Amino acid sequence: MKLVVSEPESAALREFLKGHAARLSSGLAEVEVPRALRLRSLDAIHLATALSLGQDLAGIVTYDQRLAEAAIGADLEVWAPA
Repeated sequence: MKLVVSEPESAALREFLKGHAARLSSGLAEVEVPRALRLRSLDAIHLATALSLGQDLAGIVTYDQRLAEAAIGADLEVWAPA
């Protein structure tokens, strides 16, 4: 995220990476980075967990609008019982 969103450590990280061509990131980054640009990190973890269940998951219950929109965008059923 520090390479996408300017934070105090961003410049130092860019400089560090110039000398380290081989890089690896967790598979969670595939969900977290795009979602973090518009969704909180913990919500991204909830979404990644839901997506990891595949067809075994009927849907998710959430009252968080951003998480709901991301889940719908990932073709998950979303419920918010009132």
